[in-house]
Amino acid sequence: MGSVRAPGTYDKVYNEECVYSFDSVFSSRGLFISLSNWQGVAEKYLKAHAEKTGSQIYLHLKKTRVPKKAEDQSEAPAEPQTMNDLLQATLPQNKYDIVEEMELVALPSMHTMPFPSDAVPMVIAQAAEATATHQAAGDADEIANMVADEERPVSKYAEGLEQLHNGALISSDPSTWQCAESGMKENLWLNLSTGHIGSGRKNWDGSGGTNGALNHFEATGKQYPLVVKLGTITPAGADVYSYAPDEDQMVTDPKLAEHLAHWGINVMELEKTDKTMAELEFDLNKNREFFAITEQGAKLQPVSGPGLTGLVNLGNSCYMNSCVQLLLSAAGSPLALKYGAAADALIASAPVEDPAGDPITQVAKLAQGILSGDYTVPITTAQDGASVDADIEEGALVRPRMFKKVMSTGHPEFSSGRQQDAAEYFQHLLNTLDRVERGATARFTAAMSDQEAAVQPSSHAFTFGMQSRLECTESHTVRYKVEPSNLLSLDIPLEAAMNKEEVDEFQRLKRARVEAKDPEGDEVTVLPRVPLAACIDKWGSVGTVEQFHSPALGGRLVVAEKRQRLDTFPPLLAIQVQRYYVDETWTPKKLEVVLDVPDTLDLASLRAPPGAQPGSAFQPDETPMPEDPEAAATGQAPPAPEIDEVVVANLVSMGFGENGCRRAAQATGNNLEAATEWIFAHMEDADFNAPLPDAGAGGSSGPAPANPEAVAMLCSMGFSEAHVQAVLEHTDGNAERAADWLFSHSDDLDGAVAAISGAADASAGGEPPAPQSLGDGPGNYKLRGFISHIGRNTGSGHYVAHVRKFIPELGQERWVIFNDQSVALSEKPPREHAYLYLYERQDAP
Repeated sequence: MGSVRAPGTYDKVYNEECVYSFDSVFSSRGLFISLSNWQGVAEKYLKAHAEKTGSQIYLHLKKTRVPKKAEDQSEAPAEPQTMNDLLQATLPQNKYDIVEEMELVALPSMHTMPFPSDAVPMVIAQAAEATATHQAAGDADEIANMVADEERPVSKYAEGLEQLHNGALISSDPSTWQCAESGMKENLWLNLSTGHIGSGRKNWDGSGGTNGALNHFEATGKQYPLVVKLGTITPAGADVYSYAPDEDQMVTDPKLAEHLAHWGINVMELEKTDKTMAELEFDLNKNREFFAITEQGAKLQPVSGPGLTGLVNLGNSCYMNSCVQLLLSAAGSPLALKYGAAADALIASAPVEDPAGDPITQVAKLAQGILSGDYTVPITTAQDGASVDADIEEGALVRPRMFKKVMSTGHPEFSSGRQQDAAEYFQHLLNTLDRVERGATARFTAAMSDQEAAVQPSSHAFTFGMQSRLECTESHTVRYKVEPSNLLSLDIPLEAAMNKEEVDEFQRLKRARVEAKDPEGDEVTVLPRVPLAACIDKWGSVGTVEQFHSPALGGRLVVAEKRQRLDTFPPLLAIQVQRYYVDETWTPKKLEVVLDVPDTLDLASLRAPPGAQPGSAFQPDETPMPEDPEAAATGQAPPAPEIDEVVVANLVSMGFGENGCRRAAQATGNNLEAATEWIFAHMEDADFNAPLPDAGAGGSSGPAPANPEAVAMLCSMGFSEAHVQAVLEHTDGNAERAADWLFSHSDDLDGAVAAISGAADASAGGEPPAPQSLGDGPGNYKLRGFISHIGRNTGSGHYVAHVRKFIPELGQERWVIFNDQSVALSEKPPREHAYLYLYERQDAP
């Protein structure tokens, strides 16, 4: 381990950020990079890292940014044409010169030697030079997500595009262009088939157009899909969009000049007068901080300190940033207690080979980075008149790249650079932490003084027992089922709006305007205002199951009644409100509604009543429903089919939650079409987004055998078959996660495999967690934080977190907004618009 080596092309080199903390090459003391394993560490971890890994020679690398001198402005800068051009114009390397300082450090003596220097042995010099210049681990993915040019496919409708001969000609004077519906003068799109000019779609922030071009496409029978954005047409091209359902994206039209000439437009004579879609997207992203919709234009006061640290957006990672801030909001949060408070001990026990790939190390690193305040942006501006933005670019904020990678490995969506559903990621984080912690009990018990908290999974604080009562309306037999869940999902009953009369009047005036073809109106938009209590009441009300095979009646189809109750009240209750849905045409839509959300909730009325006998939910006057005929004949429930991950991935790509997709695949035998129909029929079920019970809970004889191809592949890497089989079982058969686990535990593979095998043996064939084993207490809750979303659906737009925090300077709790790297006191928390709420149980009388 102590030998000096030069990294190869595909080796991971951590030469920008410490694997244990968020210190970087731009920190005051820079970074120390081992020339043996290329792991970078902050100075505080240097001696411990050398002792642990056997590394003896480190490259001490420190970088400083110096503002570039003003360039000659005699020539105007080139006009940006792509998102890449726009982002390159604002990247730090194009605004600053980088000054590098390097030296070599020998451990344990701490002797230093200048570098480069002729006195340095050639082997060491070559290794140091290669380490310093190697691409940092993780950079490739981030650069690809941030600045890669958008690939626009050639539209299949361009080649034989139909163009009407209706005599329409488009004026060459841009001042004459306007939307045929609304009269708008900006964001105009020309239909290449009909010559119609309409405004564009609304952006996620409400700006943009009035959907005039899209409305025309639909009004003409969806026959003419190609539109071009007026004002972006130049000899080099233009923005072309296809409304066709099988494309529905920005495209390329190879015959654009010919198609424009049909309407009298000579591309050689036109100059760019409007912003391209890339520029508009860039502007929206750039102006997101404290957006007017979120805080209604209030001037916000920045705050900083422990627990008030922003997170850099890595490119569509606001969903992750918001979830992390919410999970760290409560003092009793497991991320704060289990990882933040024990961070030093957990980091000290990190695996030698790849601490950057160890989930426990990276969660502890992130929790400590936020809660310590060591990486918070100071409120005051920098010296010499530099703004806080300069400090941000110097790396003063937490950039959770290692955390994102390790917590999303193997997941097709969360490992991508696309926007995701924050509620799904919230559950994914808890599920992933549970899986990781099962094999690391000894590590937590050694790190924490509270042994009970050390052995409890992180999801324990959020998990509650959800009781479902099903009654056959003909035989009046009853079945009870209790399943653990970590998210209470609520539908919004619009019929319960408190301002129904005002909404009806607004809709009447709106319809009258449309009929009169008068798009202008001075009345204020009126949205339904629904109490959160009404959403809770609907969840607890009696519903019907139309086609239920009643075991009491020999499997005959009958109507059943279903009702849900909470069997336990967890310390932290996460509530998701279903603002977003998929309509019958599979189009993602958003309910235009505001909620009346109280500071406190009393959920005592939702507690499941105790049964007549201990351990039973049945009441004295209830008759238990017989078992299903097949189960009664065999003495056990039929085994659930193995879930096809390809089917699940296809369903998730349609915008449905992963847990619901897994339930659908299992219920329909992995038939994609049937699973889709199952989702539409069951997406309002209370347990739709709840994780599936463990396979062993149903009495199965053991785990399914591992995929032989996965076993062979992992064994070819040098691992024994026994180790591979155990780890594949631990990672649910996912070969990529298994490989990461094996490499990250290679320093003590026998012990690590024994730990997870012991945990599996202890739980094999057991029941799901009994309700009494879950955290319980009174049903009184106080709002701790929430996540809001701006956008048409959860797969786009922007997420922001609001959290109630104690501010030492003020001596009181205040609402704080976490908008990625921006952290400030909130003047008007938009709780009525939130998507995910976190309530904290109030145990005091």
